[in-house]
Amino acid sequence: MASGMREPEIVADVKPFTPRPLWARLDVLPFGFVYVSLLIGLFVYVNEEFESFVLSFALLTAVLLHALVGLSQIWSVAFFAFITGSPVPMSRIFDAKFVAVTPTEHNGKAEICKLCFETNNGLNEINFTFQRLKYIFDAESGTFARPAYPIAKPLSAYRYSSGLDEVKVAALRKSFGPNRLDIPVPSFGQLMKDQMIAPLFVFQVFCVGLWCLDEYWYYSVFTLGMLVMFESTIAASRLKTLKEFRGMPPLSFDVSVYRRGKWVVISSVDLVPGDIVSVVRNKEGYVAPADMLMLAGSVVVDESLLTGESVPQLKEATDATSLDDVLNIAKEHKSNVVFGGTTIMNHTAPALDAMKNNPFCESSSSEMPRDGGAIAIVLRTGFGTAQGSLMRTMLFASERVTANSKDAYLFLGCLLVFAVAASAYVLKKGLQDDDRDKWKLVLKCVIIITSVVPPELPMELSLAVNNSLIFLAKLSIFCTEPFRIPSAGKVSVCCFDKTGTLTEDDFDVKGIVQTMDGEKPDLSAPHGVQLDSLLALSGCHSLMRIDKKVVGDPLEKAALSFLGVSLTSPDVCLSTQGDTVKILKRFPFSSSLQRMTCIMEHSQKGSMQGRYVVMKGAPEKLKDFLGEIPPRYDEMYKFYTRRGARVLALAVKRCLKDIKTSDLKAMTRDELEDSVKFAGFAIFESPIKKDSAATVSQLQSSSHTVIMITGDQALTAAHVAQEVGILERPPLFLVAEKGIAFACFCK
Repeated sequence: MASGMREPEIVADVKPFTPRPLWARLDVLPFGFVYVSLLIGLFVYVNEEFESFVLSFALLTAVLLHALVGLSQIWSVAFFAFITGSPVPMSRIFDAKFVAVTPTEHNGKAEICKLCFETNNGLNEINFTFQRLKYIFDAESGTFARPAYPIAKPLSAYRYSSGLDEVKVAALRKSFGPNRLDIPVPSFGQLMKDQMIAPLFVFQVFCVGLWCLDEYWYYSVFTLGMLVMFESTIAASRLKTLKEFRGMPPLSFDVSVYRRGKWVVISSVDLVPGDIVSVVRNKEGYVAPADMLMLAGSVVVDESLLTGESVPQLKEATDATSLDDVLNIAKEHKSNVVFGGTTIMNHTAPALDAMKNNPFCESSSSEMPRDGGAIAIVLRTGFGTAQGSLMRTMLFASERVTANSKDAYLFLGCLLVFAVAASAYVLKKGLQDDDRDKWKLVLKCVIIITSVVPPELPMELSLAVNNSLIFLAKLSIFCTEPFRIPSAGKVSVCCFDKTGTLTEDDFDVKGIVQTMDGEKPDLSAPHGVQLDSLLALSGCHSLMRIDKKVVGDPLEKAALSFLGVSLTSPDVCLSTQGDTVKILKRFPFSSSLQRMTCIMEHSQKGSMQGRYVVMKGAPEKLKDFLGEIPPRYDEMYKFYTRRGARVLALAVKRCLKDIKTSDLKAMTRDELEDSVKFAGFAIFESPIKKDSAATVSQLQSSSHTVIMITGDQALTAAHVAQEVGILERPPLFLVAEKGIAFACFCK
């Protein structure tokens, strides 16, 4: 890694430089000397035919080379810095005016960024902005680094936060900038300029000029007109897409923020990391203005804009028993973080009795927010949020597609060798004829060399891209970077999710399995489900009720429907037999843990029957927590997974009557999950979509490799893969000692 950068995930290299004086630039001084020398030579040899021709040809070559140097400065940032600037070492960074920033692979293209010299908190600061992110020079390490967002602190640091004052706000705003996603839309002229200075277009214009000199006027003008028309169409299509893209980020709106010991209303643009905000849902719809960690209360969010998943997610406050844990928004605490750009579908204000023991209230002596919202603390703002990262990827990952393979260069190199040989032969023979026009001879030689790249290639590429854009637009697919379309021909592997892609979104519950007396497990109908199974399914879920509709995981909705249980609130379920289940605390499902755990209270006709710990998850995972493993445990669930069913293991544990609810909530997850009782297997089926097999077959017939990626049980995944044609033969499974790791081989 280059010495100028400390965070290589986006930026690979930073090279400071200061501009040369105009007369000292490498595209001015050398060419000026050449031009003066050639003009003096022409003046001296004005009456010598051959010498005048050679000098005139050299002058024309110098002009073309000068133009190529100028265009290369547009095409290459490193070349621009080399030609126009003098490098400056990091030790003398304050002498530099600009930096040439080179990103890592697949993170956009290089840029020239202006250095800014500012004062922040009484300290001199030098920074630049690259891809909407600010980088500040660290004098101790001699590198540039992004300001660190507060996303890796112990949970107690957030829960005991007392808000910000004006001094802290001013310093944070200076470091992180306003909380907005500015997406400038270029004009049509700017887009056309970008299209017309592309290397292929410049080459085509150069060829048109050569043909015009060779008296191919009609063909040349027609080719140029068609090329400009196609490029205009592409620019117009790209402009339309960018305008629609600009409308994606939410506009600014008012939010309630806890500052200076009281709740005030400010614009969402003025939020900074560390602000404590009230998260509400209003009639117009509320979009999360930043990445935020929940402190009290809960919200239901739609994350489809970021993840593509249509199932709403429940975001709750962090567990008070794990305040020493370090925040990890990517894994353990993802269910506690509301990401910027997601839609708030519903919110639940923290209960007054719960707020009495909330660390936020203890540390800040705060009152409840007036709008009755849930309470969260801002972690990241602007282009540093999850939505901002997505926007930057779409805006700046725009390197042009080129024929950069070794085979392409080798092929063009071979053609160039033959073209140069042919051109040299024509030039040699032509110079032997004194009556032949020397300029026509040179023109023919240059045309021979340019024929290495077919003259119609740029127009053909533009036509192909334009037709592709029209076809994609009919399917409501918009492309912000049309020049990426040709790279789609390189795609050789197509990956699919299973649930909702190859199979339907909805699930059918086949029944509950608790025993296996014969060769086939015994399935229980809804009326025959035992109490433990009922409690495990109705008391361990993340379903919500929004606008009189139950939303959440389709699998959990199917389970409640199968049991005849209705959801009256996010935490309360009521069965047709009069059983009431109230969830007291959730440990949300985690893909890494492969399970979900809840503490719930069971009542019947108003009388409290007991409190339970209920669990559900992958059968091979819950097996480790069972106090007693039932006979033929593995055989029961594998009977259905081999047939493509989704199987969830259920477990319960009755809590002691004399233990208080507050003490029960304060227990760790490991303590609660110890020695639970097996409550059965819930068997679910998701029908395969009608067109899945045909689509897979069509892709395979076009020599594409089709892969299915899923987090489901391996046997279930293998069955679906066989049904849709991804696997042609039954796979061979190698099962590890504990039945956790699988290896699948299929020929």
